[in-house]
Amino acid sequence: MRIWLIYFEIIQLDYFVLSFLLVLFSPCFLYFLFFPGFCF
Repeated sequence: MRIWLIYFEIIQLDYFVLSFLLVLFSPCFLYFLFFPGFCF
């Protein structure tokens, strides 16, 4: 139970980093690299 609380706190602290990584590795970002303006 304690591990989940720590994990949840890490998620809150690194929400910006996780969202950046999500955008970085998302197919939409890859499409935007090769086809600018093709990402919806």
